[in-house]
Amino acid sequence: MLIEDVGGLATRDASGDTVRFKTRLIIGHAALLLVAVTIGSTAIIAMRTTAVRLERVGRDLTSDIAAIQKVRYQAEQLVATSRGYLLTGDSATLARFDALATQLDGVLSQLETRAGEVKMAARQYVAVARLAAQHRAATDDPQTIVPFFETTVGPARDRFENAITELVRSEQESFDVASDRARRFAGSAQSVVTLGV
Repeated sequence: MLIEDVGGLATRDASGDTVRFKTRLIIGHAALLLVAVTIGSTAIIAMRTTAVRLERVGRDLTSDIAAIQKVRYQAEQLVATSRGYLLTGDSATLARFDALATQLDGVLSQLETRAGEVKMAARQYVAVARLAAQHRAATDDPQTIVPFFETTVGPARDRFENAITELVRSEQESFDVASDRARRFAGSAQSVVTLGV
């Protein structure tokens, strides 16, 4: 710091202080910019990650629900055909039953591994329905199959329906949990961005 006498007035050379102030100001602005960019980048990455995760869960849920609807439709067709055969004993109806059972097995193979209970219950139901058809073919009397239908086929169908209902509930719950996590994460990221800026 220099003090000069210019025209009878003492002046102070503040160039050193000014340079230090400007340097600190630039460093402060650079640090603030770096923090803002970091927070913004983090928010963008967080939002993208959340969106991708939620999209994946939604896609899986949609895929599983579509496959389950196919399984339900095939099962209803199978039940109707099975009952038709049990009542009439018509060989064309039995052939349709066998074709529907094969189609159902193909639809079951499309379900994800989370649907293992549905696959098992559906396959058990098909096996029981085939057994009922065999009993009907052997006796040629629909009345003899009624007790078997009530004690074995009906409960197998109910287990199958319950497994489907449980899978749908479980998938919806998984979607809700993922959606809630994404919502909370997005809220946290928004708070960080708001507080950071």
